[in-house]
Amino acid sequence: MNNDEIIKSIKNDFRLGMNGIISTSMRNRGMDYKIIFGLSLPQLRTLAEKYSPSQEVAIRLWNENIRESKLLATMIFPHSEMSIDIAKEWIEDIKYSEVADIASMFLFSKLPYAEQLCLEYVNSENEDHLYFAFRLFIRLLINKSEISQETIETVKAKALEYSKSDNIFLALITNDIIDRFEN
Repeated sequence: MNNDEIIKSIKNDFRLGMNGIISTSMRNRGMDYKIIFGLSLPQLRTLAEKYSPSQEVAIRLWNENIRESKLLATMIFPHSEMSIDIAKEWIEDIKYSEVADIASMFLFSKLPYAEQLCLEYVNSENEDHLYFAFRLFIRLLINKSEISQETIETVKAKALEYSKSDNIFLALITNDIIDRFEN
């Protein structure tokens, strides 16, 4: 199969797995994707196993304004082929906590420069970037990655700063980080 056929097959798989109730619920909560099929994480993981890792396919999927395309792209992008420039482009494009969560789990935490990304984005004023950095940091902790003391201290300080944020996602994730270091 060439890449056009792979993309067509993936979109067909999305349609076959569509859940209208979840799709409608996500749209009603303000997600402004062009299309939301409402596939679950287990469904997307099964699809990711069906397709070989491919940088070109992943980039094409990422560039579509389709929820499932963005999530699947993070699962099929070959880690060894993701440059720091592409990583930063993708991070700049993350608008929803769900994408930050999935991208951190399946892609960004596996990159050799993950800590560098975490440190760079935790110093951002952009709340989406901050959330991403906090999520990536937690994923690095879960993966038992080696993290420098400088990064740990920087993230902890930022977590304390944002622990009382009006942004519920930032407040929850920063309190999770604080709890991990208090116990």
